[in-house]
Amino acid sequence: MPTTFSKIYTEQVIDSLIDNLRSEFGGSTKVFYGDTFKKNSNKSIRISIVDQSHKEVNDDMFVNNYNIQIKYYVILGNSSQIAYKTFFYDMHRVEQSLMSLIPTTEYLDFTINSISINDYEEDEENIPGLYLAKYLISFSLLKG
Repeated sequence: MPTTFSKIYTEQVIDSLIDNLRSEFGGSTKVFYGDTFKKNSNKSIRISIVDQSHKEVNDDMFVNNYNIQIKYYVILGNSSQIAYKTFFYDMHRVEQSLMSLIPTTEYLDFTINSISINDYEEDEENIPGLYLAKYLISFSLLKG
């Protein structure tokens, strides 16, 4: 059976990221793929693709380049020092979970390009107590 774009995209990119983040956070954090914010729980992680391109290496091989956005959401009802520490601790857990993928996958040139805090979009602005961390990552997959 030939390898298709959707199969590479879902099985080797999105599903791999979702499985890795779900194994790190367990049931405490909802992990989902989507283009818009959904209030699933007080803690959630949304994965979305920014763009994807491919370059043919030769007749049998090509390189897929991916730019992906991961957003970690927390709704803090109580803005205490402990709540902020937990938010930053979990931010670091997301980062470490992403970095742990490097030796276990076929990803090439895996980098976290930026991490920003509270960089809201329109659908996220008016939610009381919402804090977010946005990770922009890029990597490639060689297929053939």
